[in-house]
Amino acid sequence: MATYKQKALDINEQVAFLISKGLLVSDEPQAKQWLSHISFYRLKHYTYTFRDINNGHNFNAATTFEQIIDLYFFDRELRMVIFDAIETIEVAFKTLLSNNMSCKYGSHWYEDRSYFYDSFDHKIYIDKITDEFTQQEEQSVIAYSQTYDTPKLPPSWMVFEFTTFGTISKMFESIKDNEIKSSICTHFSLPHNILSNWLHSLTHIRNRCAHHSRLIYRSIKTIQFPSREKYKFLKEADILDTNHIYCLLCSMQFLIKKINPDSSFKTSLLKLIDKNKGIDYSKIGFTPNWKDETLWK
Repeated sequence: MATYKQKALDINEQVAFLISKGLLVSDEPQAKQWLSHISFYRLKHYTYTFRDINNGHNFNAATTFEQIIDLYFFDRELRMVIFDAIETIEVAFKTLLSNNMSCKYGSHWYEDRSYFYDSFDHKIYIDKITDEFTQQEEQSVIAYSQTYDTPKLPPSWMVFEFTTFGTISKMFESIKDNEIKSSICTHFSLPHNILSNWLHSLTHIRNRCAHHSRLIYRSIKTIQFPSREKYKFLKEADILDTNHIYCLLCSMQFLIKKINPDSSFKTSLLKLIDKNKGIDYSKIGFTPNWKDETLWK
């Protein structure tokens, strides 16, 4: 194992380094201002698409600092649009799962190990719920613990408010009752394996957004699309690169149309794209004729 010896660069040295790599910096004071508030390490990840790997990773000719900043803020706005939309999907899915299971098996169904396949680590889940329950500041949750001795934990509709989307997606996949699963999948007009895949992918992206991680020009968890004709909804499904953000955006729009047809997600996304015409959208999975898809009209 080697020893890390790279020294920190001050703001002046950071700007000088970028210039030495061929980046055009027309306003150095402005560049230093940005680098004082956006770390050099963080911004570096937005430079890769402008670099020539066959030329010492120097910048392509005529690449400007402004282009990198524009890309950074496009990614930031994209995260905000996606994060807001995932909230809509998460709340709707939690509601569907809790309502369906509670009406059939009772308010505390999630505590019964027998409703889940062995692959679901039920004990870890209950331990986590118990720990989170004791730390809750929501008044209704506090009132439950002050009013009831048993069951110790609150009903699923309360628990789901502080259960992570990732845990909920694992629960759904692990529930034995295929009738419940089928009902939820029918609501979204999707087969079970596709819906489960989308939920896991959305959880992954939600976590990236929550930690302000880069989305653009970066691969994501593979998005699966329906192969059966009755479930297909994209004309260009056969040429999709299922490891890029466009596929995730398609899956989100498909779900949101079922949940809230008046959602601003599509409008916000299309406005963002229209405002940033300099982005190479093909590099993030957009197909040549994506605007002709019914999903985006």
